[in-house]
Amino acid sequence: MAKPSPEVLMACQTMCSFGSSLLYPGPDHDGLFALAQASDLLREPPFCALADGAALCMADMLRQAAAGDAAFEGFYQDLRQDYAFLFYMVSVSKASPFESVYRTDDATMFGPTTLEVRKEYERFGLKLAAKDCQPDDHLGIELAFLAELFNRASADDDAAARCLLAAHSFMHDHVLVFSQTYLAQVAQVARTEFYRDAARVIDAAIVEVANMLDAWCVEAA
Repeated sequence: MAKPSPEVLMACQTMCSFGSSLLYPGPDHDGLFALAQASDLLREPPFCALADGAALCMADMLRQAAAGDAAFEGFYQDLRQDYAFLFYMVSVSKASPFESVYRTDDATMFGPTTLEVRKEYERFGLKLAAKDCQPDDHLGIELAFLAELFNRASADDDAAARCLLAAHSFMHDHVLVFSQTYLAQVAQVARTEFYRDAARVIDAAIVEVANMLDAWCVEAA
């Protein structure tokens, strides 16, 4: 696979990091405030063209939340409640973020794919295990792994080919297997407009990154 331009690698890293930050470990007060302060980034490439303008709607919501302390606190609490509903009340939301749930007949957590992704993290010297003894195959953590691969590919020409090949395989073998089903469910059942739009934006971002990697194919180019 030919090394993409630095701009393309940065865009892929940014999209993966953004998706990871929203999916895991959930809305953080300081992180959300920083995102609200930087909401204009969602009006620029690569986000502005994703999901028919859903990122622009997210930018508007973040800007409104940043208008004052009361507005921000209300926004923050709404997102915390929605995140808890989506990802901790899975029996109701049906929006499990763990790959193994979608790849086992009985929707088992800590299934074989959990160990597979853990081995990939460890192969690159990364410890990306979830907190609270949760499985490693959380989509938010998987996106963080991809972001790190793009970062390394951008920073080190010698490592670029290995990192991009790993990103291709990981996207094909793991992320694409369940991300669209999972994010479609989040977009359908989320109680806040923000998370409905976020799910659409993250899904569109994954598609963009997969297209760059040609990860819909079994073999890397």
